[in-house]
Amino acid sequence: MKSEAEQKRFWDKSEFQIVSLGIGLAGLLSALVALLTDFFKIQTIEMYFLVVVAAAIVLLAVSWAFRRTEMWSAFCLLRDSIFLGKVNSELNALLSFLEYLPRQRNGFDLFERVRLGIEVYILLADDPDKRNLLRRKHRAPVDVRVEPVVVNTIGEIYDKKDEIADYFRALGKHKPARVTDERATQFLVPVVVIEGFLAAHYLVAGLLPELNEEWQPAILDYGRAMTDPFHHFGELDDGEHGSVDLRELQAFQFICWLAWGPSIPICTCSRWRGKVGFQFGYGDEDVSIPLFASKSDDGAWAIEYLKRSVNKRSQNGASPLAFQTSVTGRLRWDSHDAILPDAQRHHSNADGNRSRLLLECLDEPIAPRPDGGASTPRYFSAYVWILFVICDKDGDALWPRVPKGTPGLSGTKAQVWRGLLPFFEHANIANGDNYLLLKKQVARKALAVLADVCRDKRWDAFTFRYVSALDDTGCREGEPAFSVAPKACDLMKSMLDEFPGLAGRVLLERKVERYLSACCFPDIVRDYYATVPLH
Repeated sequence: MKSEAEQKRFWDKSEFQIVSLGIGLAGLLSALVALLTDFFKIQTIEMYFLVVVAAAIVLLAVSWAFRRTEMWSAFCLLRDSIFLGKVNSELNALLSFLEYLPRQRNGFDLFERVRLGIEVYILLADDPDKRNLLRRKHRAPVDVRVEPVVVNTIGEIYDKKDEIADYFRALGKHKPARVTDERATQFLVPVVVIEGFLAAHYLVAGLLPELNEEWQPAILDYGRAMTDPFHHFGELDDGEHGSVDLRELQAFQFICWLAWGPSIPICTCSRWRGKVGFQFGYGDEDVSIPLFASKSDDGAWAIEYLKRSVNKRSQNGASPLAFQTSVTGRLRWDSHDAILPDAQRHHSNADGNRSRLLLECLDEPIAPRPDGGASTPRYFSAYVWILFVICDKDGDALWPRVPKGTPGLSGTKAQVWRGLLPFFEHANIANGDNYLLLKKQVARKALAVLADVCRDKRWDAFTFRYVSALDDTGCREGEPAFSVAPKACDLMKSMLDEFPGLAGRVLLERKVERYLSACCFPDIVRDYYATVPLH
């Protein structure tokens, strides 16, 4: 087995051999044509024919050799990544490829130089200050080195996730045999993100990403929930309970909550064992990429940073959940859903191969933004949510219909989501005062709505059990990896006296079964997508 350095030298030598082979064959065939012309007294027109045949043979030989080297892989990588879907993609890819051949190699072989050029192009193509790196429109820079590319925000990388996905798919398809799968699922060039917000959350992709931003399937599913007697409260909707209003409330709240997708808190339980991905975003939780460190399996590096940030930035006792950071990392492509722990396994059906973009943190601990003073705007919005499950009089969930003590979900037939009732508000979780204010508001709103429900005698058969919240996993095995007081559940407990009609109807003390906890919510969402005909 050749070492990587030996393989590089072999392929560089092969590139030279192709050129030498072409020149040699052209010279040999030219001499042969001249001899045949002189010996057989061949006329001029016949000589031209032989020259054309000889040239064709040379081109075929060079083409055959070209396709068997990394030069062909490099050309295909250009064609199927940054030129994919563009006019004259073959020609543009060829012209861009030719620019790499005569250039100084800087210690890298041809395929790596093309990779570096594509990566720099993807990250900087839209930056007017870096446009001098691009020799022509739609061309990749040629003189490249493995130096970190600096971007202003993580949002700039998120906006290019489709181009990055095209690059990684092309790389997996066209990589030479010597390039390992691990090397083919990560950028060669590091990236420095000047600004992003870190939170101990995981974004559960919602309905709109699943439906490519089309509302109609979600609205049709809402209509089915209102008309199909099997949906939601069908077993109790016998004309006496009259639970159609509660059914509408539950269906709307759940679909609206899931439309953009909520974030769930990271937990210390076994489902989060592994290289935990922390939410790293800009502007909104929906514009985020999971951030992990390959050297850490428990996420302690991020938790310590968040705890230090709380001590430094708490505002009049109100602490935020997300903090500004600057990160040096490397983009990774999780092509087999194998890097992050069980609780962060891909739950969407939109991408059949379960692929997604991650950012691997290279520097530990991560550093705060250099100019992140008190005057620096801190804005990172997210759903602040509280989740209840609709239960019978004994406090047992109406769905799923599984025996007590069942350790996990019983499959899509369980249809757990039918009984989940969320309440939520959009808040700036990077500002402690705003986060606390909106958390109090959603706690009071949840109790007020449930008080209205409980005043209706038709719904005496129902109780409402607290499940989880943005700051509480509701898990029996673990606790939130990071949270700030007061928790949403504690706020509701302090407000219960204002709603005397909720006594015995709203249950806040007892933790729910494991399959209902936030740690298992991605499984519930995956089963929802698998069961409800959204497409």
